[in-house]
Amino acid sequence: MSDKLTAQQTPEEMGFRKDYSCSDLIHMLRMIGEKAIEWGQTVWAASLDLEKAFDKIIHDAVFEGLCKSEVDSCTIAAVRKMYSHQQAYVDLNTGAKSKLFKILRGVRQGDPLSPALFANSIRICMSTLKAKWERNGLGTIVGSQYDEKNRISFAMFADDTTLLAKSKKALKTMLQDIQGALTAIGLNLNVDKCSIQCSGSTSATELLVDGQKFPIRCRHDGFRVLGTCFTLNGNTGVEFDKRMQGAFGKFNELAPLLCKRDSCVNRRLKLFQATVTKSALWCAESWTLTVKQKRHLRAVQRHFLRKIAGPRRAPNEEYVDWIRRATKIAVTKAKEAGIECWLTQFLHMKWKWAGKVCNMTEERLAKRATIWRDSEWWKDQPRGATAYGIGPMRARPGNILRWEDELRKFSESQGWDSWQQTALNDRTWTTHADSFVAWAWR
Repeated sequence: MSDKLTAQQTPEEMGFRKDYSCSDLIHMLRMIGEKAIEWGQTVWAASLDLEKAFDKIIHDAVFEGLCKSEVDSCTIAAVRKMYSHQQAYVDLNTGAKSKLFKILRGVRQGDPLSPALFANSIRICMSTLKAKWERNGLGTIVGSQYDEKNRISFAMFADDTTLLAKSKKALKTMLQDIQGALTAIGLNLNVDKCSIQCSGSTSATELLVDGQKFPIRCRHDGFRVLGTCFTLNGNTGVEFDKRMQGAFGKFNELAPLLCKRDSCVNRRLKLFQATVTKSALWCAESWTLTVKQKRHLRAVQRHFLRKIAGPRRAPNEEYVDWIRRATKIAVTKAKEAGIECWLTQFLHMKWKWAGKVCNMTEERLAKRATIWRDSEWWKDQPRGATAYGIGPMRARPGNILRWEDELRKFSESQGWDSWQQTALNDRTWTTHADSFVAWAWR
């Protein structure tokens, strides 16, 4: 992330990297969870929530953040003028009014510049903490155990922040540091809405930090990050179930429109694609699905399509016969409207995202988390040797699914040396998208 903030940048760019997306952060967190379980590495994660953040941030912190981001003096002067000499009074609706008082905190609600000003202030605050945590060896390693440049202490998108630590003690220290830093700029953590989880087993239900109790959730339940359910149990099963529940909720909300049979079926199907499908497949690029979950994904979509475009059940028609007939008709109408099967859409998303990740620069955390002890890394290790003091490929018992498994197996079926190397060629990678989808359907 560039430390420079210029007047020519859009509000979205002012708060965070232009090429940084929700998918980057979520993919990185999912890969850390998957590989921490696979390799038996302990990772502690904390989701932070700020209390009335926009209303409480101190104006001086906003101006200081702009100065540290090397914004030009004219822009800083304009922002200062906009926020200086603000006054207000309290009207009791009885004719009585309080004395005027100065407004020294809070960014303007509804102003398109406010999110950028707030996000920049938080970014400066966290950057200072990051440098301190790196010096003290806090955070966790994404990549080689001994490569300090791969250390990560937090992942942040706007005000959605997730702390990562290698131990409970380290996480407690980081929470103490961040509470002090936030207080200095007028902010506080909303402890009741913060959550902690651990990739290992723990009997603790809360973490006490300076008299405040942070709840510890089971790693199989996880907590919310940017609208998704992040778990440290090594799979995306919980998130998949939440997405399906969300799809049903969105469909029921729009059912009066989607199931209105006297309306154009193509328009209703396009509305379904723009709403229910988007809700079901939100950040699905890094899902690791089982065969059962893939079948369920297809079945849920067909259930919706039958309600939208399927015929009614004829008198005396067997239920199974009607299901088959309605499904065939509904799927045909969906194809005519340009709507693909959800499973096909998911596989295309995964293939496209895999190509994007492989073409990222080495310093991007999403890429580092993906290639962290992957199949390519393991090929370079001596056969039967214990590399870096860690165990074999499957350090824990059980059938652990990896995000890259399908990509690697398809690569082997095509005779490629490596799917990562093939993905570096955008044209070749794009050409094989349909082949991958057809192969994964088997």
